[in-house]
Amino acid sequence: MSMTKPHSNNDHCSPTLPPQYVLAPPTLAFRRTQFPATTKKSMSRTQTRLHDLALSSFRRKHNTTTFYLLRAANLHFRALYPSSFDPHYTHTLDAIGLEALVWGDPSHAERCFRASLTERKRTLPLGHWMITESTVHLAQALGVQGRLNEAEELLRWSVAWHAERRGSQHKESREVMWLLARLLEETGRCGEALGLYEECYVGALGAVGEHHVDTREYWGDYMRLVARREDAEVVVSDAGTI
Repeated sequence: MSMTKPHSNNDHCSPTLPPQYVLAPPTLAFRRTQFPATTKKSMSRTQTRLHDLALSSFRRKHNTTTFYLLRAANLHFRALYPSSFDPHYTHTLDAIGLEALVWGDPSHAERCFRASLTERKRTLPLGHWMITESTVHLAQALGVQGRLNEAEELLRWSVAWHAERRGSQHKESREVMWLLARLLEETGRCGEALGLYEECYVGALGAVGEHHVDTREYWGDYMRLVARREDAEVVVSDAGTI
């Protein structure tokens, strides 16, 4: 596979989604099970009880009550272990936030994802995969609400951080870059999106080889957008001859 199609970051194309833009589901496939050394793998009786109450409230779709019960459990945890990471809190928030998106409540999803991101930034090293995961979730919730500028700013920060410290061959760097490219494409900035798709492809090619599924999917996205731009150029050309 070779890339010979020139592109310009100034090229634009028509957005394919309405202003109430919905970001595609995160493609980050986090399957790690190892937590940092500061993680407490068991909960106290009080924390367990608060989580149980939160789950019961969640089943009745009492979102605000659920959120504050989890906050209370986290504050109790932090009082016992001030510098430790609370994975039970953040994993539960992420699960509830994703469910809230399905229910059509993106504002509650945003609140959950912001709280999860705050806890992870409090105790985990910047750039940890869990921070990247929360960043992507939060960008998704912002995108669903049509707050594209905020979602883009968040993703650009994450892309820049990963690019500077890890390079495009790192899996998480590529996946965050892909999500930003998707947002740019769907809002009509196809030139810049094409460049990001290319970086994703080249990074995957160097990291996992030409035949890996990730490499092939990035190549597919790149070629799909190339074809879309060519079709748009044909339409414009035909319109000019009328």
